[in-house]
Formats: sequence, C-alpha cells, structure tokens
Amino acid sequence: MTGLFSEVFLSALLFGAVTAAIPLLLAGLGEQISEKAGVLNIGIEGMMLAGAYLGFVGAFYSGSLWLGFLTGAAGGAAVALVMALLCVRIGLNQIVIGIALTLG
Repeated sequence: MTGLFSEVFLSALLFGAVTAAIPLLLAGLGEQISEKAGVLNIGIEGMMLAGAYLGFVGAFYSGSLWLGFLTGAAGGAAVALVMALLCVRIGLNQIVIGIALTLG
C-alpha cells in the first residue's frame, strides 16, 4: 500500500493534473473577459474543439508545428467571429447560438 502513494506516483499525478487543467483555465479566463463585455459565451467549448481539430489538420498535412498553431488559432477565431456576428450584430439569442456552435 505504501508503494501506491510513493513520491514518484504523487508527483506524476500532480503533474498530469496541472497539465490537463491548463487549457480549462485558459478557457475560463477567456470566458471571464467575454462576460465582462456582456456576452454570454456558451460556445467556448465549440471554439476550443474547432481550434484543436483545425490545428491538428494543419499540422498533419503541412508537417509544420507552427502552421498547426496558426490554423488552430484561426479556426477558433473563425468560430468566435461567427458567434460575434450572430449574437452582437444580428441580435440572436446567445445561449441558443452558443449551444449550436458547441454541438455543430
């Protein structure tokens, strides 16, 4: 039983937890900024998923990690632009559009 809670195991567990939490913390920071601007951004998970998918596709087909970063950022920004245009410019319901972007 003492081998289960060894220093190596606990340090690896803590490192894995912090590594997994960083994207969620950054998403929460972005959500806080959009909330201060008055936009209820329910679609932040969809923006992250679009950025991750397009970043992978860009890096896979180009072979360049930096191009993957750029395509991922552009993909997430494109979904955010769609959310901004539909909610701020046209005035559609922010919750419905956010859920649609996350599921779509």
